[in-house]
Amino acid sequence: MSVAASTVKALREETGAGMMECKKALVESGGDVKKARDILRVRSGARAQKVAGRAAGEGRVAFAKEGAVAALVCINCETDFVARDDAFFEFAKTVAAAFCKAGEEPEEIETLQMPGGGDLESAREQMVMKMGENISIGARQVMRAEGKVFHYLHPGEQIGAMVDISGGGESLGREVCMHIAAMRPQFLDSGDIPEEELAREREAGRAQAVREGKPANVASKIADGKVKKYLSEVALLHQPFVKDGGKTVARALAESAAAVRSYALVSTGG
Repeated sequence: MSVAASTVKALREETGAGMMECKKALVESGGDVKKARDILRVRSGARAQKVAGRAAGEGRVAFAKEGAVAALVCINCETDFVARDDAFFEFAKTVAAAFCKAGEEPEEIETLQMPGGGDLESAREQMVMKMGENISIGARQVMRAEGKVFHYLHPGEQIGAMVDISGGGESLGREVCMHIAAMRPQFLDSGDIPEEELAREREAGRAQAVREGKPANVASKIADGKVKKYLSEVALLHQPFVKDGGKTVARALAESAAAVRSYALVSTGG
């Protein structure tokens, strides 16, 4: 049977499926748009299952904010070609917006309601149908801010950072976000680090001093130095500030009467 091009186009815009897929579904359904929509939904699910085992090491990170809630979400795909597609990035931003609207990460992310209706899993399957690749929901962070949220997406959107800061100005907020993206801290402050990790670093320093035959008082200083170095590597507030290595992030914040309440970092492949 013949199907009007306008009908095919409308179904494509609604579902995101390819033109030929839409035309086949309409022909199969005898021109019934509702039945064609159901056919595409079944096929998108089948295709998603078929490609599910394929590695998805590329992707993009998207940011969204609604009121006091902000979200960073990474959507993974198989190739850089798809990752750079505008429709793929729009999907990533829509998913981030859905997490913002929810205000938290649900226990089952597949049931997360999308802004335009339907759930996340159905939307993901439609993207698989459209792009022809395995697409998965990667690392994500949802933040309920007490201060002001700043964010930074590194060019290419493969790394994203956001921070909740009280005090300070716009430039400082963005600079701290860029620092987080560059230095990738694992903790905010020393108090957030498990005590056993600090004890391990301290003992490593002490053992080194013993091997070198240092006296006890020197060994203690070496152990403290080992811990301090570890903090400068993994704790945001103890790291040398990227913009000015002569001061720590904590000092840069203090000079602007600012404080970081929380932060998040998301990158592709996670």
